[in-house]
Parts: sequence; structure tokens; C-alpha cells
Amino acid sequence: MSDRLMIPASHWLKTDFHTLFRTRADPDQAPGPRFWLAGCAEGNLCEARADLPGGLVAELEGLAAIEPPFVHPSTPVNLERYLSLLGDDGPAEYDFGLVFELQHDTPH
Repeated sequence: MSDRLMIPASHWLKTDFHTLFRTRADPDQAPGPRFWLAGCAEGNLCEARADLPGGLVAELEGLAAIEPPFVHPSTPVNLERYLSLLGDDGPAEYDFGLVFELQHDTPH
């Protein structure tokens, strides 16, 4: 397990989700989310975008490590703290939906 995972990555998609935060989000090439947190009954996992300061990443990961498992429709217990930490440059936004949706004609 990675020090950033609360559960083994094998419980999730068999892709390297860390890559999502080192590249730009497809298909429009906009930057990916600064922080991503996903949960299920077995636990949670998180990732921070590569351009965030190390101290901020450590705080976010620390909170995520103690976050109780959450599933839809519940919200993370520490949601307000995540938003506060990420909001130094203005209000932080969150979304409990898809990060982006690929169009049907998007080439593989």
C-alpha cells in the first residue's frame, strides 16, 4: 500500500490513479482537481495534484487518513476542513460527481 492509500489500490480501478494528478484532465486539457478523495464502505483513498505545496499535501493526507469510510449519499466528516485548507486562493469548490465525462466518440 502507498502511504497515500487507506485501502489497497487493487480494490479500485486497476489503473494508476496517481497519474491523474501529474497530467491534465482529458478531454479538454484543463487542470485536474487539486485534491481528490473517494470513499466506499471498505475505506477511502485520496490524491493531491503534483503542484500543491508539500505541507498542504501532508495536512490533506493526514485528514484523509483519519476520515471514516464514507459512501453516497454521505459526505466526508472533514469536508469543511479540506475546503478551508484548499481555500487560501479563494473559495474552494467540491463536487460529488464525475470529474469529467468522455464523449462517446472520444478515441481510445
